[in-house]
Order: sequence, then structure tokens, then C-alpha cells
Amino acid sequence: MSQYLFLSGSERDLRHSRRLWVVRWGAAGLLVLLVGVAAVCFLWPDGGQIRQILISIWLAVTPTPWLRSHIKPEYVEQGMNAAVFIPIVACAVLVLPRVRLWVWWVLAACGATSIELIQLAFLSGRNFNPVDALFNSLGGIVGSLLGAFILYRLFRRWERIDG
Repeated sequence: MSQYLFLSGSERDLRHSRRLWVVRWGAAGLLVLLVGVAAVCFLWPDGGQIRQILISIWLAVTPTPWLRSHIKPEYVEQGMNAAVFIPIVACAVLVLPRVRLWVWWVLAACGATSIELIQLAFLSGRNFNPVDALFNSLGGIVGSLLGAFILYRLFRRWERIDG
């Protein structure tokens, strides 16, 4: 088995190629930006302000009374918790393609739990919610699969281009 998620021996030779270097550094830059934005969201001391932002998003995605009766603000909050982790973990997979998927899943669960514990211990204006940690973890799992899929497609494309 190769050192990458799913690649055969000949494809391992691409690990030092210019193409992969560009992808990894681009993903690293985006990852730094995303982690910064997520840190502000997760560690913002006033949960009421975050709640108001989520209500605004809920109002935007549910323009009709029928939708509002079926899509509750809690569902949007849970979806946003998952959505925050998807691009972060996808970029991390692109930056470190040799790390196995199950490791990303464990790291996502540990990171999500850590965020909730930090909110519990240090941010009195925020609420500890294990459901948030669950949805953050699910977002991490989806993000790792997305990152692996992007790598797979890139390597297949490069293989076709190189012959």
C-alpha cells in the first residue's frame, strides 16, 4: 500500500512534482485563512451574537412560512457546525496527503470535542453542547472524504496528461 491515501507505486513519484507542490501550498494558505475564521466563530465569547448570525442565515435559507415550519434554526446551526469543518479538513488532507483517512476522522472528533470543552471551561457566554461536537466531527469526516476525492481526481487527471 502506498504512503498516500489510495495511490499506486508509480503515482508516488508525483509527490515531489510541481503540481502537487502547488496544490499543497495553495491548500495550506486557504487552510490558514479558514482556521482563523473558524477560531473567531468557535471562540467568540458572546454566544448571543453567534445565535443572531445563525438566525439571520436561517431567515435567508427559509424565505417561506412553510419552510420555516419544517426547517428549524437548530437544524441550520447543526448544518453550519458541520459545514465549518468540511473545508478545513479537506484542505488539511490536501496539505498532508500521506495521512490516512481514519486519522483525520479521529483528529476531527478530538478537535470538535476540544472546541466544546474550551467553550465550557473558558467562555461563560457560550454553551457546551455535545451535539455541536458531533456535527463538527461529521463535517470533518465529510471533509476528509472530499479532500481524498479531490486528490484522487487530481492524480487521475495528471496520469492522463502525463500518459
